[in-house]
Amino acid sequence: MMNYRSSHLIARRYQELYTKFHRGKKKPSMFNQFRNKGSPAEIAKDYFDLNYSKVFKAKWPGMRCAMLSRKKYCNILNSYADFEQYQDEIISSGAYDFISKLHENATEKNAELKNKINELEKEMSNESKQLPNEDRDEMTTSEVKSKSSQLEQNIDLLEELNSSLQTCSQLEKVCMGVHAYVYPKGDFTEFKGEIKNSLYLSFFLDASSILPVLALNPIPGDHILDLCAAPGGKFNIMVQSLGNSAHIVANDIDSKRGHRIKKVLKEYLPKTSSIHNHVKVVRFDGTQWLDQETEAYSKVLVDVPCTTDRISMYEPKIEYDNIFCNQRKRERGRLPEIQSNLLKNAILACQPGGTIVYSTCTASALQNEFVVQYTIQEMYENYQILCEVEDLSLLTRFLQDEFHFHDDQPIGTLVIPQLDANFGPTFICRLHRVT
Repeated sequence: MMNYRSSHLIARRYQELYTKFHRGKKKPSMFNQFRNKGSPAEIAKDYFDLNYSKVFKAKWPGMRCAMLSRKKYCNILNSYADFEQYQDEIISSGAYDFISKLHENATEKNAELKNKINELEKEMSNESKQLPNEDRDEMTTSEVKSKSSQLEQNIDLLEELNSSLQTCSQLEKVCMGVHAYVYPKGDFTEFKGEIKNSLYLSFFLDASSILPVLALNPIPGDHILDLCAAPGGKFNIMVQSLGNSAHIVANDIDSKRGHRIKKVLKEYLPKTSSIHNHVKVVRFDGTQWLDQETEAYSKVLVDVPCTTDRISMYEPKIEYDNIFCNQRKRERGRLPEIQSNLLKNAILACQPGGTIVYSTCTASALQNEFVVQYTIQEMYENYQILCEVEDLSLLTRFLQDEFHFHDDQPIGTLVIPQLDANFGPTFICRLHRVT
């Protein structure tokens, strides 16, 4: 049994440690003294605590807890395998296809928008009839101005509704044929994988990693460049979506990571499938893609290297694998420059009128919206290329049941992890190359 003297000494020692390390600070964790503050994971946590707490405020503790907890996954069925029995088992366990649900939500919204447009067009027709040129002198000047103003407002509203209708029509069919199953928010059931006929029946992915592909909206006839394709999850989704109509170039500068892309093709596609003739795996420096070709693709996906926030908060087997290790400090500092160069080359590789989707797996504003805004300005000033950020609000509105989105996001959209829907962080921004 501990006597009074020993307990008194322990209490006094704790008080000395508290005073020495935390004078003038908030009360620390009682385990703070045992942290190895020089380890990459602890450096990452301190960095995120300092910066993200200012951005996300009250949401940050929940995000931090989720990022240090087991990630939630999405189960994507392999359309080239006989998955029907496995699919029934997944559905019976409580999972649902969130892409099919997205299609249903878009169809419902589509019908609603069409009704609003019809009603508004009738209203505008009646307003126009009330302003005949010959009888305009029967109305006062103020009445004419009021009705003209109302008509102009309705024209703007009609244009907005038609734009939303066009987006909904795209979302009704986006990634058609891709079966992506998730469990509802708060359900922590885990999927089990199987192999059949030498092909994987499914593959697991952070569900938020599908959002860049949904934003890109690959359709038959598109020529697509996946500029930073490894390890191949998003590339696989596009292949699953397009099938034999795919025309995709998957690029990654790292030979080992490039090998992983080829492995994906072997694991999920039959050897005899003609789709192998429509996809190409290459190994070039994405920051120098303009030396290879320009204006060659209708759509470009650029999922750039970043601080990979969630992974950085864990101790790696090899310290150098964590970008927050001291030996990689310079590389970490250059990330925004590398990301901007990759996005610049993605824009140059895209045809005028085409679509570019920029994505990361970090919540850092410096690597997300800052890179996008800076690059757009650089492209206009140096190349006279105009790019516009496109609205993703309809997509995020239809996915509120599956993800938590950051409310105060200036451009693009950001999935933030929370325990009940532990996906992300993932940033997605869609650009339209105007010229």
